[in-house]
Amino acid sequence: MKINQVAAQLYTLRDHIKTPADIAASMKKVREIGYTAVQVSGMG
Repeated sequence: MKINQVAAQLYTLRDHIKTPADIAASMKKVREIGYTAVQVSGMG
């Protein structure tokens, strides 16, 4: 991720990404709304 790039923060989706299928579906939706990068933090 570039230092000046806008990204979706996965922490905000934590309740929706419990399984691999949930993650795939959520990433697809994130991409569809225009994000090309995500920040992974506070997932575990």
